[in-house]
Amino acid sequence: FDKFRLKDALVQYKKDFVTMQWGNEKYKWEAVKCFQDNWDVNAEDFADMIAKADNMHKIKFTPNNVAYIYTAQEDLENGEAAHSVSRKMVGLMRDIKGVYVWANFTESDDGVLTELRSNRCNINPVAVKYGGGGHKKASGCVVKDRAEAMRLLADLDAVVAEYKAE
Repeated sequence: FDKFRLKDALVQYKKDFVTMQWGNEKYKWEAVKCFQDNWDVNAEDFADMIAKADNMHKIKFTPNNVAYIYTAQEDLENGEAAHSVSRKMVGLMRDIKGVYVWANFTESDDGVLTELRSNRCNINPVAVKYGGGGHKKASGCVVKDRAEAMRLLADLDAVVAEYKAE
């Protein structure tokens, strides 16, 4: 057994992996990381832990790292109220490192329920722009449809870009 040959092979593998394989393999590593971060066989509420872990894969990010989840009405579980889903989902994103603003969008019969949260930026003006309100770091509104929700998300992304530029 030649440790030096193994070390050289691993160095070359890592180098080639990033340039040649990462695009096809990244999702596997992200899934493993999500599982490691969210799975706990000793959790007090095992069912809640499984539900949380299952929902983590729905989180997406804007260019300035605004985390968000969009839940279409047809994806709601039977009998699940859009309002309770919206509150639950927005809470999933509060501890993500490097995320200053997060949002949850949940379709309902009344439009798209929008929950906005921040740990640094004033997001209330964005909620007000779309007919809602709240506080500096916790606001919400109801928008007409997915397209309007994505415009609101772009506005949040601009808020974070401005904050980062200061």
